[in-house]
Amino acid sequence: MKYPKSLERLRLILDINFYVNCMLAMFELDVKVHPTELPEGFNSYLESEFPKYGQNWEGCTYLYLPIYIRSHWYTADVDITKLTMFIYHPDRSCSRDDQIRAYLKPMTMILPVLLKKIIIVIDALAIE
Repeated sequence: MKYPKSLERLRLILDINFYVNCMLAMFELDVKVHPTELPEGFNSYLESEFPKYGQNWEGCTYLYLPIYIRSHWYTADVDITKLTMFIYHPDRSCSRDDQIRAYLKPMTMILPVLLKKIIIVIDALAIE
């Protein structure tokens, strides 16, 4: 295997639609604080129906997802065990850290509610 360390942790890879759905959910729920319920569409992620060839969330300790903000691609790695979301954006000239945090706020609010449905209780995600 070319990169054996990439499979050391149980990872779940999400797609760009997950980020978009988080944004839409926050508008739909019209929430200023952490929501307690999510729209039905998120159940398809938990049931491994979406994205296509989705993985089981149980036992997952690490999430990986692409994010598209202001015409630039970023990657977000969520370490569930450390309650931290790491954002990688090599070209720092396109967005400031505070702008990126603002764009990620819906995801940091939706993910804890989603994870709670599979008995992974976290209060909040820190962004680094």
